[in-house]
Amino acid sequence: MARGVGAQQTTPTWRLQGATIHLVLTAKYVGVRLTTGTNCYLAEHETELKARTSRSKGMLVRQSMWSFNRYEVTRALWKLVVVLGITYANAVLCLSSDTREFLERCQRWVGQLALGTHGQCTTEAVQGDMGWSTFAVGEAVAKASYENRLLRLPVTNVARQTLLHTIYASQPPRWTKRTRALRDHFGLPAATLVTVNPSREVVRAQVQRSEKAEWLGLATVKPSLEVYCTYKEDIRQETLYDNSRGNGLLAEARGGVLRTRWRARFTAGLSTTCAFCGGTKETIAHMVVNCPDVLPTARTTAVHVVAHDFAEEATETERGEVVEVTKRRLEHWWSHGALHQT
Repeated sequence: MARGVGAQQTTPTWRLQGATIHLVLTAKYVGVRLTTGTNCYLAEHETELKARTSRSKGMLVRQSMWSFNRYEVTRALWKLVVVLGITYANAVLCLSSDTREFLERCQRWVGQLALGTHGQCTTEAVQGDMGWSTFAVGEAVAKASYENRLLRLPVTNVARQTLLHTIYASQPPRWTKRTRALRDHFGLPAATLVTVNPSREVVRAQVQRSEKAEWLGLATVKPSLEVYCTYKEDIRQETLYDNSRGNGLLAEARGGVLRTRWRARFTAGLSTTCAFCGGTKETIAHMVVNCPDVLPTARTTAVHVVAHDFAEEATETERGEVVEVTKRRLEHWWSHGALHQT
């Protein structure tokens, strides 16, 4: 059958092995909605993906509201259920930049929900305490590993021949351009035919190293994360959080966005003095460890209590006590000082 628009108009059906293949504008193949058109063949698939992600966010709110630990339940459901669904066929699909950014925003929102923080909590602090990677990391590992696997296939393989044809013809498709951009961003070497390309485990390790360096670089330049990024050097899950109000306040303090009076220094006519003792500026460090009028009495005088593991030389029980006392102090400040500020 001839190709082209004219052929499609005069011959609306194809026959394959005796079966009639009707011409349709959209079809679902192995879970992916494909559409015709000049804009994007994944337009409807991306619309469905956004809707499914939004529904999953609502599900997480309901499932984690009365759970034993909102942080643990929300994190587990998001990583083990939602992410696996919305990253299906990540190795071969090229989503638009708008959809990719939408997914990243949803993940940040879920992280803020799990930590109990407000919407202005720093992105790097949320990612660091949730201990998860961005969607770009998963996409880079999937696409780079898939390309390496394609080039290891026999020379008679159709998929391998198609990829090589696009390379030799200097007409790279959208998938090749996206894979190349991800390799450059995360410092992955280009796939070759003359050497053995690295395995998936090697690719993942390199991408994670690049992500960690980028995360630290972004956190270092933010003044609110000065203490946080000094003592926390890895993107890893924390064991500090539960369902209490102090949980969210502790996360905000760690991220440098606790709503103390110190923020009023940017507004003329507003006081920055501590609402309890009235003796010094109401900074995060002052409220967490220094203010004598906030109860209970702080168990430590270390400023990095909001960013580190609460004295590494201490036992697990002692660390837990310091964490709980810090949360209770923040709850007391929030109930008797912060909520009554003018």
